[in-house]
Amino acid sequence: MARGPVAAGSAVFAGFAYRGEVNGRAKLTEHDAADVLASYAAGMSIRDMAAVLGVSYGTVHNIVNGKTWRHVSVGLATVERERADNVRRRLGFVPSHVGRGL
Repeated sequence: MARGPVAAGSAVFAGFAYRGEVNGRAKLTEHDAADVLASYAAGMSIRDMAAVLGVSYGTVHNIVNGKTWRHVSVGLATVERERADNVRRRLGFVPSHVGRGL
């Protein structure tokens, strides 16, 4: 059996992996994961996103760092920045005075 990120005998290699929402253990939807990426790009902290979504810090951290939900991508285009701003407004996020200065 081959070793590496995707072993030849693995479910991912065979195309049978349950990714995203169809995985029975998923806590978020693909829309939520895209919102996490957009909000992070707009400056929202991982800790704040985790609190808003009701998941652990590690869950959001793994999305932001591409360890989970890799098939979901959000570019930093203007449209995505507007989407992130809409998400922040909808969630009532207000950055702290310290965060604004970064």
